[in-house]
Amino acid sequence: MTVMHIKGEGLFEAITGLESMEPSVKRGVVRTVRKVTKSSSKSVASRIAKATRLPVRTLTQGGGARRGKRVHQYFSRDGMDGFVWVGYNPVKAAYVGRLTQQVRGARAGRHTYPGGFVATMRSGHQSIFQRTQKSRLPIEEKDVSMSVAPVLVQQETSRIQSRLSDVLLQEINYEFNVKGN
Repeated sequence: MTVMHIKGEGLFEAITGLESMEPSVKRGVVRTVRKVTKSSSKSVASRIAKATRLPVRTLTQGGGARRGKRVHQYFSRDGMDGFVWVGYNPVKAAYVGRLTQQVRGARAGRHTYPGGFVATMRSGHQSIFQRTQKSRLPIEEKDVSMSVAPVLVQQETSRIQSRLSDVLLQEINYEFNVKGN
């Protein structure tokens, strides 16, 4: 699990000579933090989805952290800090896509599991399992690894700083020239 922290306090102090326009500058900084946080969250989710061949919806919605949600964004109360939480636990095959039994194994979405089979447990949970020995039991549930996620998060973290300054200039321009405050 990694949390990317996008700080707005440093931006607020970086703008010198605008102390008289403090409320409008603060609104611009808050909008900047929100925009950059949302865009980096979407970017991380799409990069992870592409690398793992998962639907983006599985990573961003997914029914909570236990089922599949691996990328989540949230903000501090004052709006000056944005966070992107990225989970690294594997996603169970049941949440990847439609489960289908095939002749030589099972399939979930675009992932195939040779020697696997689709089964429904007594609790109603349906997933793809594979025998670990020749006998009926034990069996293990199959999943999709998220091992590429830390590298992709690190790449996105390095891109945030330049994006932050560009968006801040746009938002300050909007606040003074378009809104006219």
